[in-house]
Amino acid sequence: MEGEDVKYVQWGLNKIMSAGLDVDGIFGWASESALESFQRTYGLEVDGIFGPASRAKMQEGLIPAAPKTYSVAYDINGGALSSFTGTAQTKTHDVALALTSSKPTRTGYTFIGWSESKTATSATYQAGGNFTKNADTVLYAVWQPLSSVASPTANPTSGEIESGAKITLSTATAGATIHYTTNGSAPTTSSTAYSSPITVTSATTIKAIAAKSGMTNSPVATYNYTIKAEVTPDDGSVTIPGKQNGIKLTAISTDVAVKFDWTPVSGNKWGYRIYRSTTQGTEGISITDFPIPANLSQYVDVNVESYKTYYYTIREVLTEASFDMVNVEIIDEVLGGASEELTISTYEIIIPPPPPPGIIRSFILMEINNEMMQVDDKLLEIDPGRGTTPLNLNGRVMVPVRCVVETVGGLVGWDDAARKVTIDANGHTVIMWLNQRDILVDGANATVDVVPQSINDRTMLPVRFVVENIDYDITWIGSTQQIIIVFDHETT
Repeated sequence: MEGEDVKYVQWGLNKIMSAGLDVDGIFGWASESALESFQRTYGLEVDGIFGPASRAKMQEGLIPAAPKTYSVAYDINGGALSSFTGTAQTKTHDVALALTSSKPTRTGYTFIGWSESKTATSATYQAGGNFTKNADTVLYAVWQPLSSVASPTANPTSGEIESGAKITLSTATAGATIHYTTNGSAPTTSSTAYSSPITVTSATTIKAIAAKSGMTNSPVATYNYTIKAEVTPDDGSVTIPGKQNGIKLTAISTDVAVKFDWTPVSGNKWGYRIYRSTTQGTEGISITDFPIPANLSQYVDVNVESYKTYYYTIREVLTEASFDMVNVEIIDEVLGGASEELTISTYEIIIPPPPPPGIIRSFILMEINNEMMQVDDKLLEIDPGRGTTPLNLNGRVMVPVRCVVETVGGLVGWDDAARKVTIDANGHTVIMWLNQRDILVDGANATVDVVPQSINDRTMLPVRFVVENIDYDITWIGSTQQIIIVFDHETT
C-alpha cells in the first residue's frame, strides 16, 4: 500500500480516531500503530494491514449520519376509515413536510383540517399544507357540524406573498355565499360578497364568513398577508415585484458540489440566475457572473464549503443587460420573481481550498448514454459527429478520454503501434494500454480493474481512475446516472 491509498487511510484515521497523522502517503510506524488501534477499537483483526474488513469499517465511519426523522400519524377522530387514504409520514429534521392531501369524511360533519388536539374546534393545519414541527406527532381530524356553514379557506393561506398575488376564497358548504373585509373589521352578510380572486398589493388582513339560508353563519376566518420586499441582487440587476416565475428548483449535495435541476420556462430567451445565501430569507449573490443560458435546465455550484447550510433561489431573466452608447449608460437586466427558497446542507466536500487569484473552478457534467456534456454554461457534444456516449461497463463509467482531458487543459497522446494512451494533465502523466490492467501513474506501477477498450474506434477509459490520478475531483449521482467532474484552471 502506498501513495494515495496511504493518504486515504491516514486521512480516515485522523477523521475517526483523531490520530494526528501527517497525510503524506508514507505508511510508517505511526500510521501502522494508529491502524492497529483502529482495528482494536472496532473489533477487527489487529494486524496493521488495511484489508477489506478495515476498509469497509472505515468507510462506514466516514459516512455522515442520517438526519433525524420524526413520525407524523393521522387520527381521523370519528371519521369513516374507508374515506381516508392517508398513511403515517416521516418528517426530516428542519425540513417542511407536505401533509397528505387526502381528506376523511364523517356523516353530519365537514372536515376542516388537522390539529394536535383531539377536541379542537379549529384547524391548525390544512390537508396538503406544510408541517414544520420537529417532533413525533399525532394529528387529529377537526370536524365542523354541517348545521353550521364551513368557514372560508384561502389560497394561498396567511404569510408572505408577492405584491399583486391573488387570494382565492372558498367554502366546503355548497351554495354558501362568502362575505369578506380587507380592513380588519368583522365581516357580516352586508359585507362585500366574494365573486373573484382578491388582489393584494400591500399588507392586508382578510376576514371572511360564509352564509347560507337555513344554516348558521360560519365562524370568522382570518388571513394575514405581508408583501415580500423588492430585492436588488448583488450583481446590480433589478426585479419586478409580483412577477413570480413559478420555477421549482431542486438540488442534491454531492461530495464535490451542489447540483441543481429545474423545469425550463416556456419562451424563456435570456436565461436564469441562481442566487446563493447563507442567511435564510435573504437573497445572496448570483452563483455566476453571467445568466445561465435558456437552453440549460441544470447547473453545478462548485464554490461551496463542507458542513454549511445554503439557501438558493432561481429567477428568470426577462430582459438582458445592455449599454446605451448615446447616454453612456449601462441598462441593468430585468429579472422575474424569485422561486420558493431551497435549503440544502453540505456534508464533507472533498475539494481543494478556494483557487488562488487567476485560477477559476469549473465543472463537467456527463450522463450515461447521453452524447452531450455540459461544461459550466456550455452544452457541448462529447465526440462531435460520432454520437459517442459514456457507458456503464461492469460497474465502471467509461468515457472517450480525449473529451475530458482536453476540456481540463491536458493533452492526450496515442501510440498506435504500442496501443498506448499517454495523458498529460495538471502536472501528472498517466500511461495506459488497450486491454491491459497494468498502467503507469507518474512513473509508478498501478493497475485498473476495468481495462481500457476500443469501442466503435474510440478509446474508452475508466473516467474515475483517470480524473483522480490527475488530481481532480469526481462524483457519481446514481438517481440521474450523471458524473460531475470539478477542476481548476487558469482564466482565459
